[in-house]
Amino acid sequence: MQPIVIPCPQCGSKLKLRDPKLLGKIGKCPQCETRFPLTDPAAIELELAEPAKTPEPPQPAVTPAPAAGIQINVADEPSVAAQLRARRRRNRGGVWIAAAAVVCLALIGGGWWLTQRGADPAVAHVNPATPDQAPPPPSAQTQPATTSALPAITKGPAIDLRYVPHGMGMLVHLRPAEIWAATPAGGNVLDCLGEPLRESLTEWIEQRCLFAPEEIQEAKFCFYFGSPGEAVETAGLITLAEPSKRSELIPLFKGERKSDIELPYYVGPTRSYLLIDEQTFAFCPSGMVADWSETIKNPAMTRENLLRIVRQSDRRDQLTVICEPADLRIHSESLVSEDVFRLVASVLDWLGDDAATLSWGVRLQPAFRSRAVVQPRTRFDLDRLQRGMTENMQRLPESMLETVSLWNPESLGTKRVLGRFPAMCLAVERRTNIQREGGHAIVETQLPEIAGPNLALASRLAWRESLREASPTPDTVAATNPAPIPTTIAQRLAKPIDCEFRRTPLHEAIAYIASETGVELEILGDDLMLIGVTQNIPQEFTMQQTPATAVLDRILTEEGMVLVVREAQDRAVITSVKAAKERGEEPLPLGSAAPSEP
Repeated sequence: MQPIVIPCPQCGSKLKLRDPKLLGKIGKCPQCETRFPLTDPAAIELELAEPAKTPEPPQPAVTPAPAAGIQINVADEPSVAAQLRARRRRNRGGVWIAAAAVVCLALIGGGWWLTQRGADPAVAHVNPATPDQAPPPPSAQTQPATTSALPAITKGPAIDLRYVPHGMGMLVHLRPAEIWAATPAGGNVLDCLGEPLRESLTEWIEQRCLFAPEEIQEAKFCFYFGSPGEAVETAGLITLAEPSKRSELIPLFKGERKSDIELPYYVGPTRSYLLIDEQTFAFCPSGMVADWSETIKNPAMTRENLLRIVRQSDRRDQLTVICEPADLRIHSESLVSEDVFRLVASVLDWLGDDAATLSWGVRLQPAFRSRAVVQPRTRFDLDRLQRGMTENMQRLPESMLETVSLWNPESLGTKRVLGRFPAMCLAVERRTNIQREGGHAIVETQLPEIAGPNLALASRLAWRESLREASPTPDTVAATNPAPIPTTIAQRLAKPIDCEFRRTPLHEAIAYIASETGVELEILGDDLMLIGVTQNIPQEFTMQQTPATAVLDRILTEEGMVLVVREAQDRAVITSVKAAKERGEEPLPLGSAAPSEP
């Protein structure tokens, strides 16, 4: 039987499939290592039907980070302090390393700080965090996390270097329409990063891409370094979310039309544009247009280290940054302001001197995932690289705790968010897996989707606070000697909290109360269905410094719900009066209090 020839969708190589029974499975191209449907979890190795350059050994697929259980109390700084101070290892310094490491792992805008010059890091004072004003801090998990608790994230094809000039030194790949969209994962992350940064990013993209971020499906930006101190050149490939008429695109290019290569291009005084189709175009400095004749059909060439790690990237990530850390150090003056470079330099210090090349990708949905692939300078440096990053990650929560204790934020909202930052760092550290694969160190973190906005807000406020001179006050000294921690669930629920619910669904309101008190609260949906109550019943009231039990009474009692404490399991459940009685469970008495605003 003649073998079936299948073209690779990424590089176009013709591949032989000798067994027709394997159709419908996933194959892996030995030329570019792209996986595509033909798939069992084990990929099927295919033979090249046509001679080709001997490929590099394929890199094994990344094993998802183990989803270890997270059960942390984020209600107050003392509870986090008690957990972190119980550890043996302590880090007395490294303030910037701690802050920058979380930013590196958490912030969707972190990579873009590299493209900004003098962005204002200051942000307006925030009010006490509420579900409608700012994303609440991550709540304690209602159950110990398992692998099935978070949605699986499938890997997409790698980023390619077609349509850009040769010699790229750094690559930033974005999916702007998804990031800027008004969704809990995208819009909230940008909102938490602050309006100055959002505006500067929007302006930077519109100047080069000619369209607003919301109209761009994919944007690939390549940066070209000259001598230290010289301006950094930028080229890119833009894919619009919707096709546009050529008659509307061409006037935007504002250049002289040329047709001496396969596709038409338009040469302007400083920047030129290549029209690929009604949905896709490229741009580059006018002095680099000659490279288009080669990269229309073949990917651009650059340093082998960068090419190797580009193959590890994922086009489906909302943000990808690929670079050599040494370049960032050398060209810092041309890339960022002095304050921002302090942040970038600390991230580089966190990686260590053994890191030669970095690819960092962030996925916002269906879960929050940060994945960094770090290539060592030599294969002999891999052990030291992995060990150093592991130790830095383990020290991160303690370093952040010590750092936060030195700060005295001016606003109550900032103080509350930063007070929970060590707990967020602890969650990041527990959900981070650092392993070796194919000569690289892989640092992968996966958290619930809401972690993106929460970490973005906390990291932004931490950065702003770190730029101020630390001045210990009696308040900060007292914070280092925390009061005794409430032990029982009833004691924790007696804590006064602020809440402002504006048509907030029941499940979100309960999650907020859980985050404020550090009590694991679970809604028994089947019990509530029997009394005609859904988890989306809107809550519309405000309370200030009211015991959480009174807030729960306002939510539960008039709907026929009760709270049952299961102290042995260290959690409480929300159920109906009838269901609790049938199980022989005694509801917790909830004190009533009138809402301060209907």
